[in-house]
Amino acid sequence: MTINTKYITLCFLLLLFSTASIAQTAIDDSLIHALHTSKNNYSKILILNQLGTLLKKNKPQQAYEYNKQAIYLAQKEQDNYQLSIAYQNLAGTYRVFGDYAKGLEYSLKGLEIAEQYKYDTLIVKALGYVSTFNFFLSENDTTYDKKVFEYQFKALRLAEKMQVNDLLITTYLSTGDLYRSKKIYDSALIYTDRAYLLVSKIEDVDNKGFALLNKGQILTESEKYAEALPFLKTAYQYLMKVNNTFDAAFALELMGIIYREKKQYEQSFRFLNDALLLSQSLGSKSDIAEIYNQLYLTSEKVGNTAQALDYYKKFHLYNDSVFNETKSLQIAGMQVLHDSESKDKEIGLLKKNEQMREENLHQQKFLIAFLLSSFILIGFITLLLYRNNQNKQKVNQLLEEQNAEILRQQAQINTQRQNIVLQNTELERKNNELSFLNEEKNHLIGIVAHDLRNPLNQIKGLVSLLQMLGDSASKEEKEDCIRLIKEAIDRMTAMISKTLDVNAIDSQKLNLVREKQDVSNIVNAVTNDFEGAAKAKNIEIIRQIEPQIIANNLDKNHLTQIFENLISNAVKYSPQDAKIFIRTYKSNAHVRIEVQDEGQGISDEDKKRMFGKFQQLSAKPTKGEMSIGLGLSIVKKYVEAMEGKVWCESELGKGATFIVEFKI
Repeated sequence: MTINTKYITLCFLLLLFSTASIAQTAIDDSLIHALHTSKNNYSKILILNQLGTLLKKNKPQQAYEYNKQAIYLAQKEQDNYQLSIAYQNLAGTYRVFGDYAKGLEYSLKGLEIAEQYKYDTLIVKALGYVSTFNFFLSENDTTYDKKVFEYQFKALRLAEKMQVNDLLITTYLSTGDLYRSKKIYDSALIYTDRAYLLVSKIEDVDNKGFALLNKGQILTESEKYAEALPFLKTAYQYLMKVNNTFDAAFALELMGIIYREKKQYEQSFRFLNDALLLSQSLGSKSDIAEIYNQLYLTSEKVGNTAQALDYYKKFHLYNDSVFNETKSLQIAGMQVLHDSESKDKEIGLLKKNEQMREENLHQQKFLIAFLLSSFILIGFITLLLYRNNQNKQKVNQLLEEQNAEILRQQAQINTQRQNIVLQNTELERKNNELSFLNEEKNHLIGIVAHDLRNPLNQIKGLVSLLQMLGDSASKEEKEDCIRLIKEAIDRMTAMISKTLDVNAIDSQKLNLVREKQDVSNIVNAVTNDFEGAAKAKNIEIIRQIEPQIIANNLDKNHLTQIFENLISNAVKYSPQDAKIFIRTYKSNAHVRIEVQDEGQGISDEDKKRMFGKFQQLSAKPTKGEMSIGLGLSIVKKYVEAMEGKVWCESELGKGATFIVEFKI
């Protein structure tokens, strides 16, 4: 029977089983019936893998047994594609049991087979599985943290290379969700937006609602409630359109949380109750429990203690039920694993005993044969020695030649071993270089995201100003605003082109355009951009700027970004009614720029790490402004790239002065 013939019957069966009108139990029963009646091992493997996938969540004990059978048959028939799937299914079953270490072990086995035989689609899915299990394990062991994104980015690169839309959308969404779970919201939005752009391009309605929901969730968790609401409302409409009531209920729940945070409690109750009705129709106890918890929190906010107590009791009732069901499922799974392992050990012992018995018989037969052979051999050797005594010298010479050949081969083997050691060393060096370059690229992407915020905020403010002025704005005012917007856009474009220059990243250097620069003019221009933010906190900016201080070999865009970060930090960390001093002056053939604030100051411990990447210091912005810990690392990188120096002088509680110095 050819391979095509082997799969025809089963593919037709699976097509029938995937029809939406057939109930889940009917599908399970039909597949089990097909399994018992099939006489073809290839067909059985496909059915077993399908059963393992369908039963994994609700009947994991049965799924486990089907997974084991699928692995056994796939190994027997050398069906490596289905063997990789079977290992990944088994890993998914261990996830339900709560055994993440075993799940990681079997997902790695599935990945190894997929990579060996270049099953690209399976490789992407297996890499996602491995990343997920490392994520679960990292909650108790931080050594797994690095591997979470290492495997996820491998999946992402391969999916982008393959350009299979469904696979690429899923990988973008899962990458965004990983960043969300780590509270790295800027990166989470980047990958979620990529997924949304792709589903919009190919008009994928099913995934469009899910992508919008993910973006709404990220914005909600990062407390950008006004931005989150439109995405959640649109997501709800798309999800209901494709009958995805499970995720639609979650969208309603998030909207209820947002309205509570906005103190619009009537709206909060309405959306949370709608979410409750949908979750109750699905019978999802864990979701019902969480919605009751949110209703309890909203009731507590409005001061309705009786209603809050009622919701609190319902929350615990459902939450305890979910906990008990989960534990029961895990205990039952552990029993299945124990029984299976015990059975495997028993079978192994029986096989070992049988093997030992056969070995004993074989040894007895061998001993008898050996004795007979020995007698014959002794007689033959005696005769041979007697007849060939005269050829002894020739035999000895032959032995010497053989020994010399053996020594030559041993020397060749030793040389090959040394070459292998050298090759391994070189490979390790290249791997370390690649790892460093990858980290450098990730850091540069973070720099782009951080540096673009200031010009984007400037554009946003100018657009808001134009909207506010409306028809009352003069032609000169409009042209001035448009000019400033264009300058900000040009600066953003130059910033992106420079920072993402692949040659610059690989050579570990920034792409600088070194020219003569009027440092005082640049400092004045940047300070102007922050006057509005300072006035919002009633902060007075005092300028002590010597005019026309010209310095050589400096990059204008990088200077602008240095001063934007320092002045932005001074405004962020200064209290209401404070003063900020901006100074530029010449000092011993150098130009020195000082940004002094009256903020919280910097401790000695913070000074040791303040210029590192992603460092969150003990001082906090005074008005809740965003800070991701990149600004000072960017300042140091750019200053040192232009052969300058940067340092900080500060005492805790007495403000801080950041000083930058360049050669004139």
